[in-house]
Amino acid sequence: MFYEKLNNIYRNTDCSKLFPETLVHNLELFVKNSLNAGYSFINPYRFAFEFNLSTRDSLKFFMYFTDTDGIFNISLFIECSTPACVSQQIFINNQLLQEEGVDHILFCQECDKDYEIEEIFPYIKTYFTLNPDADKLLHKENNDPNSTYETFKGLPDNLKPLSPSSLASIDGGAPTLEEVIESNVNAAGEPISSEVARIEATISPTSKLTQLIKGRGLK
Repeated sequence: MFYEKLNNIYRNTDCSKLFPETLVHNLELFVKNSLNAGYSFINPYRFAFEFNLSTRDSLKFFMYFTDTDGIFNISLFIECSTPACVSQQIFINNQLLQEEGVDHILFCQECDKDYEIEEIFPYIKTYFTLNPDADKLLHKENNDPNSTYETFKGLPDNLKPLSPSSLASIDGGAPTLEEVIESNVNAAGEPISSEVARIEATISPTSKLTQLIKGRGLK
């Protein structure tokens, strides 16, 4: 079931024009092995290393599976600049970003320092997690009562520090949001993932400038 979902995405997008089909099987094994090994996040850097891809190609490949009908969600976060903070990850609520009239300000729960998202855009990083539907598919295949989705479902929606066990499950670093956005372009110059495109339109300084120019009828 899980492989069929991956393969359908591959065949129904131009992913099949850019990457060999063997990568779909590799992705299936990589996701399963990552979760079985206790990793909370699916790391495109490790995927690139294991299957001899450039990091840019690995991110682009992940983009095809990061959408409404895909398998991945993106979690955005920054690291608090205060050295004394134990849990430095400050997570960003993607849905709140897209709401108008909401102040896009982050607060560190440990030191109370605040950050305006537009000002810290270059420092925003990303984690890839399985979305609920993909997790349930794996759950059915493995007949495992402990679902990854159930583990994360109870976490706060807005700002949530990672537990030590979660921190231990991450390796290879996390791509920046800028890297993800740069990789989210197909051969025709169009966005691959609509989710990433929405995030870009909401907080990317370049995208906001483009929207402003268009709104004023300038070229």
